[in-house]
Amino acid sequence: MAKGALIDAQLARELAGLSPGDELAGWVVISNDMVCEGVWTSNHRLVIAEENSRTFECLYDRSRTNPQELCPMDCTEQVAFKEVYDD
Repeated sequence: MAKGALIDAQLARELAGLSPGDELAGWVVISNDMVCEGVWTSNHRLVIAEENSRTFECLYDRSRTNPQELCPMDCTEQVAFKEVYDD
């Protein structure tokens, strides 16, 4: 079963606004890529690493009509990130 990390939604929102290589609260942003673009939302994949090098990802949506609106960051108190494993 995949392990994960629960991150405070406000911290996840701040991480989603950073560039690769930026650090915040012990997390480093590895990538933050748009994976799909629709009329109302764009879908993104945020990959972060913690200090001991474990890597986690979270998929989130950004509203195209209100770019400040992120989900799940705006829809919950904590955001679930799943651990990413190298094959």
